[in-house]
Amino acid sequence: MRSEFLACQPLRGGTALPQGADTKQSPHSQVLEMNTLTEPRARRVHRAFLPVRLARRLALAVGAGLFLATQVAAHSWYDPACCSGRDCAEIPVQKVHADPGGWRVTLMPGDHPMVDRPVEYFFKWGERRIRKSEDGAFHICLSKSLNHAYCLYQPEMGF
Repeated sequence: MRSEFLACQPLRGGTALPQGADTKQSPHSQVLEMNTLTEPRARRVHRAFLPVRLARRLALAVGAGLFLATQVAAHSWYDPACCSGRDCAEIPVQKVHADPGGWRVTLMPGDHPMVDRPVEYFFKWGERRIRKSEDGAFHICLSKSLNHAYCLYQPEMGF
């Protein structure tokens, strides 16, 4: 860091340039000369904000990491045969009914992120598409066209 400043002489209009500087220079060169005079102070101000910038970047990185970890953990127990990363989601328990032959699932828009129209699916008892839920809630994995349900995750039933 420079410890000595150049001596300045006042010009017309109250601006200052180093002694011996050509006063016929363009206004842009005068600004550049002025910046060399204030540079050490500008560096000190910049260094003062460095911890704040570093803290903001660190907080952003930690927040993004937690968000991604949550998203990965949410799908980590879905069987890859059922889920491609976006088609499985928790559904309200009120939308799943036990019929004599299996589970009947009736979904409306808002019940699952992919559902944009009323749909209904049926899973026969003992079918391989019925899986155990890891979090105690019902989940369903749907095709993009909504014509097919890949899997239904059911919670443990305490019968």
